[in-house]
Amino acid sequence: MQNSGSSGLNQDKGDPPSSLQFSRQDAESGVGSSTQSLDVSGSEYSGAGSSKKSSGYKIKTEIGDLNPVRWEKVVIVQVSVQGFREMMTQAKDLMEDAKLLYEHTVLSRLASEYGGQEILSHSRAGLFVIAFASEFHAAKWCLSLQLSLVYAAWNDKLLKQFDDMKEVSVTTNGKTKKNMLLYRGFRVRMVIHTADQDVTAEQALSNAVKWTKTVSEYAHGGQIILSDNVWDRLKEQLVQLGNPVVEDLGCHAVLEDEVLLMLLLPRDLELRRFPSLKSPQQLSLGMRDAPSAQKPVTMVFTFIEGARPLVRCHAEELADRIKTLCMVARELLRKHNGYECQELQGDFMLAFFTPASAILWCGEFQLRIRQKFREWDIDNENQELRFSMSMGIETGVPASVSPHKTSGRADYFGNIVNQTARIAKAAHGGEVLIGGDAWSAFCEHQAVCPSQQIIAKKDKIKDIPGTTVFQFKGHGYYSFKGISKPIGLIEAIPIDVQSPMLTLDLVTLVRGRAPKAKRMEESQLANQPKTTVPNVPTELVRLSHGGEHPNNSIRETEYDFNLSWDDSIFVFDDIDEEDGEMDGENDRGSGNQMICGSVALAMRNSTLNHSRLMAQLRAGRERSYATTSQHSSATTSSTATRTENMDRMATAMAKMVGL
Repeated sequence: MQNSGSSGLNQDKGDPPSSLQFSRQDAESGVGSSTQSLDVSGSEYSGAGSSKKSSGYKIKTEIGDLNPVRWEKVVIVQVSVQGFREMMTQAKDLMEDAKLLYEHTVLSRLASEYGGQEILSHSRAGLFVIAFASEFHAAKWCLSLQLSLVYAAWNDKLLKQFDDMKEVSVTTNGKTKKNMLLYRGFRVRMVIHTADQDVTAEQALSNAVKWTKTVSEYAHGGQIILSDNVWDRLKEQLVQLGNPVVEDLGCHAVLEDEVLLMLLLPRDLELRRFPSLKSPQQLSLGMRDAPSAQKPVTMVFTFIEGARPLVRCHAEELADRIKTLCMVARELLRKHNGYECQELQGDFMLAFFTPASAILWCGEFQLRIRQKFREWDIDNENQELRFSMSMGIETGVPASVSPHKTSGRADYFGNIVNQTARIAKAAHGGEVLIGGDAWSAFCEHQAVCPSQQIIAKKDKIKDIPGTTVFQFKGHGYYSFKGISKPIGLIEAIPIDVQSPMLTLDLVTLVRGRAPKAKRMEESQLANQPKTTVPNVPTELVRLSHGGEHPNNSIRETEYDFNLSWDDSIFVFDDIDEEDGEMDGENDRGSGNQMICGSVALAMRNSTLNHSRLMAQLRAGRERSYATTSQHSSATTSSTATRTENMDRMATAMAKMVGL
């Protein structure tokens, strides 16, 4: 008998599937497992069951009785078929054969190659629960199974009869056009979760199955969804898994807990597209909820300033404070509908739908940073441990956006990334600089949908909830290496309206420091093409939170499979600490190159990239999963793979700052 899983994996993705012949008896003998009775009133699996019964001790769960496993670690995979019951009702005879093919594809090579064990199945519902001893083997099996299902020998009549089985392929428009098969046969959803090791084995398995059942109800057929505890382990093993596609699905409420969910796909199926998860409460934006590259995006970069002298003696305390401020930053991102593209040791790359949201986020974050340092001072914590953040805002249309290869988050490409990073680097610690394009877009949007109020000199500055008060200061035009046009810079100064020392006269005397870049004189600007910057108000401006958010997310603007996606790799020249210029080793790169956002964040001349601080930041992330199972021997080499990339950056940056 030919193995469907191996035949599918051995074929080229453009080849037609080979035929798979087997009898009902062959499939049943290959399954080699028992199915348990099921009674879940009102669920998709209601009424399913089997005549086979297993004797012995069972663990009661919401979807049936589990065969217990006594491993040091148990990783659960719940596998279910989209629309299974409806298809069984409408085409029972054809579906019986399809069900046997599905069971065979799921269970063949499960134990022999992946060390998996079936602990629950409901064949009439298309449901399996499989136990593995490591996240790696669970993920590897799921990736293999998704490919095997695409190339299995499905009945052509079923493929034509049901939308949930029809064949879907796409022709790519790259350098070489090729036809990619995305769907064929059952749309199978897979959810991977690690059982809690801090409770009894029975309770851990029961809770894990309840968790996977809940997330399966959110999922779409064809997805592999990882819980955050699984992702924490797998992100170090992506190379060993064959560099699958990973995609951030955002944080969701799962059984009253906030959980980051990740999508995993085989590289050959990377062009699969899905609607939003059917989650009752999504708490943060996922990759496809981020702003689209088809329309202007407002980018924000933040860089930590003044931490270099603190790294050698206060690495642990510094890391703790950075982590606290990162939590504040993410809290404000949810408030202002921003998207976190990347974070590297406290430096952020962010994307916003509107300039107003970006300005509000930066202003509130600066105020909260000051507040946190006041709290630390009151608590008599180390008052010498002080640093600040510089922030830059600019608006433009990216060249493209795609999931970052190791984080799954939206990573933007193009000159807008370079321009925003340079603006942020030109700001002093504690300052927010707005580029001319972002300021123009902000003023245009205010003319159509005003969310600002000018505060007259006679008015008292009040603390009104849901608003932030700003003083804007124009700094003129500046030139930056690699950017052809002069950039107008406007400083946004958030006003702490709760300060007891605050008066309007005092506020109007506030003057920002000149940016750390080359200012252009009027005579130099006479013959220079430039973006005209609208007038900057001299009065205080109160900006309201919230407001209208345009529907231009990646998901909403993906009219076909090719929009917004680019596999090119771009080089970001390093930012010189002395003069704000960007120069790479051996003068690599040029002003005409497009910039990848994640590389821009990683390669800037950070004052925090010292090995001691990096060790503290890594330690905080790794404490929660310090132990490894005997089945995770591949972890050592995979950890080295991930760490190698970070250490390469750290070494380069340490040399730049002379550490």
